[in-house]
Amino acid sequence: MPRSVLEMFDIPETLELSFVDSLSDDDLFGIKGIWQLSYRDLRTKKITINNAGELAQFTFNDATVFPPELPDMAEKVMEDGKAGRISNHTGLTGKGVKIAIIDKPLNPMHKEFGAGLEVIKVEPENENHDSVDFHGMTCASLLAGKTCGAAPEAVIKYFQIPDSGDRAEISKYALKALKMIVAYNMENATDPIRLVSWSGGFTKEDMQERNDCSQILSQMGCYLIDATMFMRNFGGIDFDPYAECDEKKYSLNRWQLDNYERNKERPGFSEWFDNCCYVPSSRCTSASDDIVDGYIHWGKAVSESWTIPQTVGAMALCLQKWPDLTYESFVALAKQCPRVNGFIILNMDYIIETSDFVPFLH
Repeated sequence: MPRSVLEMFDIPETLELSFVDSLSDDDLFGIKGIWQLSYRDLRTKKITINNAGELAQFTFNDATVFPPELPDMAEKVMEDGKAGRISNHTGLTGKGVKIAIIDKPLNPMHKEFGAGLEVIKVEPENENHDSVDFHGMTCASLLAGKTCGAAPEAVIKYFQIPDSGDRAEISKYALKALKMIVAYNMENATDPIRLVSWSGGFTKEDMQERNDCSQILSQMGCYLIDATMFMRNFGGIDFDPYAECDEKKYSLNRWQLDNYERNKERPGFSEWFDNCCYVPSSRCTSASDDIVDGYIHWGKAVSESWTIPQTVGAMALCLQKWPDLTYESFVALAKQCPRVNGFIILNMDYIIETSDFVPFLH
């Protein structure tokens, strides 16, 4: 991340939790909200952070310089953030399940990745094509990173689309990648890609072709999970690993609550909200985009981009156990997970341990 970009916003002289809570909706998804304390030298700041639970609400990375009393705490938060947010102590790793990820350029040499990741470039080649982007690094490592990923032994075909700030152009690149995945499966019918993870959407102009590709893939036993498909059944939720009881571990962020208030009178919205399966996606650690052994801890804000690859990873674990599982059956399994604090929380331990009693799997 260029220093000139970070200089576009200031960190207050006294740094406390109110910094996170004061971020506006625009800030949350802009430079200030995304990077927060990353790349900052905080030794001259007055910091009123008392424990790991408070520090975990901030975003910071290996390049953040903390005052002497905080590096050990920061190391703990960074390490704790690698723990699986979907819970998986069953020994499943996604081994052998082939997954396509569509996203911006990443560094395949990062130590989170290995021989199980292959980069397939989506043309055209241009000056921005190979500029490593944090988005792709995060999504890939949360899905299949060796220590950060939900399915660390999945086989990843990474369809690298050019870095572009134009939504219509990104949609075109993602659509081209989808068509390449269809072609790949036609040529590899005995060992096809089973899941496609795309933490983004498509424009209205590309939606029909997206739907056509998705239908062809599903007939091959391959399922596209993108922003369009994901939001029908899943959502992200804040997860506080340091809360003293389960009921306080899961909560919606401000922007999610505001969205509910704006839309609760819409037909079907409250029912969707209540029956949605929520995937913990905050306070997690992923591979950093700048150095091959670096990491970044993402703070309190829930990101659907981070939630999608973790959900794809969860289904990969299921496919390892039940190779013929459909996406619809996976959704049904997910929605049978227990409620915590009123929300259905995706929990792989529960799915695997109770699955012998689920009729549609047998």
